[in-house]
Amino acid sequence: MLSTLAQYINACIGRALECCYERVLRRKPVGIGIGSAAITLAISASMILIIALFGCYWEGWRYLDGVYFGFITLTTIGFGDFVPLHPSPNRDPEGYRWHVLMFTVLSILYFTIGLAIVSSVLLSIRNAMEERSLSGFQVLKEPEED
Repeated sequence: MLSTLAQYINACIGRALECCYERVLRRKPVGIGIGSAAITLAISASMILIIALFGCYWEGWRYLDGVYFGFITLTTIGFGDFVPLHPSPNRDPEGYRWHVLMFTVLSILYFTIGLAIVSSVLLSIRNAMEERSLSGFQVLKEPEED
């Protein structure tokens, strides 16, 4: 599922870049793989920074601890040294069930998309390495045709 979602994300970003090259810049699209890798990397970095903000606000962590938690979680390393404790029954006993439900659903959604973005970063880097127009790299072996 994550691989399919990552491929879909890369395809959408690639089409958007091609459209930008053709319509805005009015030239032939080149370096789509590198551009796609840069965009997906920026998206994953912004997701880490967003989760760091939530960690600061809800958990009372320092911002750098939130960035650390976001990186460790989205890359699936998961040491377990930072664990979100929110929602807590001590903070809001009346709305606790609702907060747990919303926290769980939003966390699953956020981290599923985050993992797909991380997969998309790796996929776009691989695609960029396969581009012939990538400067500084030389094709050693031509692809064989069937």
